[in-house]
Amino acid sequence: MAFCDRCYHVLVVLKWPMALLSLMLIMPGVAALPAVFDGPVLWDQVMFAVIPCLIVFVLWFSVFPELGNSFLNTFEHELTHLIFGLLTGNRPTDLDVDQGAGAFSFKGRGNWLMTIAPYFFPTFPVFVIWAGGIYHWIGEALPTVYWAVFGTTAGMYFASTAGEIRTNQTDLKRVGFLFSFCFLPGMHVLSIGLMLSYAAYGWAGFDFYFDILADKMIQFGELLK
Repeated sequence: MAFCDRCYHVLVVLKWPMALLSLMLIMPGVAALPAVFDGPVLWDQVMFAVIPCLIVFVLWFSVFPELGNSFLNTFEHELTHLIFGLLTGNRPTDLDVDQGAGAFSFKGRGNWLMTIAPYFFPTFPVFVIWAGGIYHWIGEALPTVYWAVFGTTAGMYFASTAGEIRTNQTDLKRVGFLFSFCFLPGMHVLSIGLMLSYAAYGWAGFDFYFDILADKMIQFGELLK
């Protein structure tokens, strides 16, 4: 059986368990957000990331709503389909991007994960994080402008995702609105927590946030007993 087929069958089995897990992450994930600041926060990084993020998010909707149909936003959307298609064994054959419209063609079975990926995965912020990791690995301290770029791409991700999640969205129809309703909120809470922790502590923030999240999940589990 080809890798693509194996991925397809595994994801069919995992689809609703992952949706339920995502639902279970919402309340602990929200409760973990304030606790992100309980450690030795690097406040300069936080401010240079959060302020551009908020500015971009507000301007996106209030001043430049047409950015939702921009070439860059469409490119990120289709690129995310392509990345998750590759990761699950599908072979891209074409990536067509225009202002406000795009299409990703591939050979393979496809799957729900590659279909819904652009609605929860922060592609450009992840690219910036990887670039920061390489820069740090070669022994250089990350400059202030890096955190501003990270915050800007994060703001673009949150704004574009908020604008794309709507009832007439073909991708969401394909995976099912009930599934999308169950799966996406928890993934967005997780994204917010991880990116905020990264801004607060750098790479160490990922471990820090997952430790907090695990503690909150245990606490919520105790409440349900």
